[in-house]
Amino acid sequence: MDYQAFLPDPANLRVNDAHISPKTVWLEIASTASTCLCPTCGHTAARVHSRYQRVLKDLACFGRRVRLHLGVRRFFCDTASCPQRIFCERLVLAAPRQRLTRRLAQQVACITLEAGAACSARCLALIGQPVSPDTLLRSVPESPDASSGPVRHLGIDDWAWRKGQRYGTILVDLDRHQAIDLLPDREVKTLVSWLQAHPELEIITRDRLGAYQEAATLGAPQALQVADRWHLLKNLWETLERFLQRLHQPLLEVFRKTNPQHRVPVPESSRICPPTPRTQQRFQTIQDLKSLGDSPGQITQRTGFSRVTVRKYLHLKASPGQPPRRRRTRLIDPHREWLTAQWDAGTRNATLV
Repeated sequence: MDYQAFLPDPANLRVNDAHISPKTVWLEIASTASTCLCPTCGHTAARVHSRYQRVLKDLACFGRRVRLHLGVRRFFCDTASCPQRIFCERLVLAAPRQRLTRRLAQQVACITLEAGAACSARCLALIGQPVSPDTLLRSVPESPDASSGPVRHLGIDDWAWRKGQRYGTILVDLDRHQAIDLLPDREVKTLVSWLQAHPELEIITRDRLGAYQEAATLGAPQALQVADRWHLLKNLWETLERFLQRLHQPLLEVFRKTNPQHRVPVPESSRICPPTPRTQQRFQTIQDLKSLGDSPGQITQRTGFSRVTVRKYLHLKASPGQPPRRRRTRLIDPHREWLTAQWDAGTRNATLV
């Protein structure tokens, strides 16, 4: 196989050797250029200082990972006025201090923008390109003009510096699908000052956080406030869940009366155990604070419970039970009956002896 033809710069790179293992293809590559341009002054340098090895990840080949052992040289810059005395040669194959080739970095950046870092990392591992989510995030190029131009349609949401403890605010231009600013907190004053500096705003999409509603009303009263798509679907899902929870038992009784011959099997996951004392105490605490007039946010701050738990318990009239835990399957389960029979037989034989 002619590996030389697959190099991005075959005139200045040479494949010296190739090793193929069951999972990886290793290529020994060296630079053949006699001179190199200094990245600081731009003058040509030909005097070699030293050599070292770089290991680069490249595009997968036939389901195998491709790794490049690249021999790179350091050059002297003989220009007297140049402050860069020694520099590493720049190659078309990869950027300086990068472990991915340029073509692989471009590929993973496109996949990350479409699917996200965590999902892209799982998909790339299946095709022979194991890359961590943090590396994928760093591979996404920054947009130089992300904050230029008027912002007419703005998306507002929170993001976590540290989940459950400290949050900031992300602002997204919905026309260009780009994040244009990050605010250090979720305070009303911080967001109001940013919105007042953009009087061209026409539509603001946000979540249900009260601080964002107040800030949008004060900072951009001319803009129309709407809920974003994710929160609309979340609201619909929560409403449908509460509706079905209220009607589950009545519908089940009607079905049993109209079909007395048909027995409705109750799945294991739907069987509810009585509430534990801890669950009962948590439910009673939330209901007591509700009767005192506390909002869901205040209840969350005073009790330390999550917002999801507080909102769920506020809509219930009694303490919810807990579904039974499913027994974890083990490798020995298919052979349990045979092992039990062998054990019983051995016990009977030992008793007879």
